[in-house]
Amino acid sequence: MAKPKQDPESFEEFLKKKGKGEADIDWNAVLQLWNQAAKGLVDLVAGWLQPLEAKELVRMERISWQVNEEQFGTYGLPALKLQFRGSPLVTLRPVGKHILGAAGRYDLECGLAKYYVLLTGKGTWQIVHSVRRGKPVPLDQAAFEAAVRELVSA
Repeated sequence: MAKPKQDPESFEEFLKKKGKGEADIDWNAVLQLWNQAAKGLVDLVAGWLQPLEAKELVRMERISWQVNEEQFGTYGLPALKLQFRGSPLVTLRPVGKHILGAAGRYDLECGLAKYYVLLTGKGTWQIVHSVRRGKPVPLDQAAFEAAVRELVSA
């Protein structure tokens, strides 16, 4: 096994430099922006479903879902419980802000089947199947409805 290259900088100096940028992050502001994006997602989906709720084809329940992340501790974000007529319960729930490859994630799930709803760095939402993955597509009403159809048919 090759010996690691020696660096003239002390390990302590290395660690101080490495953590320097992190100390400058305003985690409260980051959490506030994440909360706004989360509320926007739940409001968007609820808006799509409101006409169906009026026709008693779906029951929506807004709830607060507890998330625990190292930078923020435990906090609540909006979530939805969706009961479509004749179908099992579907939930849209937050997973967290710090997600590899995304700026935040919600799961749209029914039983063990799920879709990932991903917040992009540009503040838009995308959706992708949790198992098949593939390329995420922009979250719009048609993509949401297609995902729900598949989830409740699984």
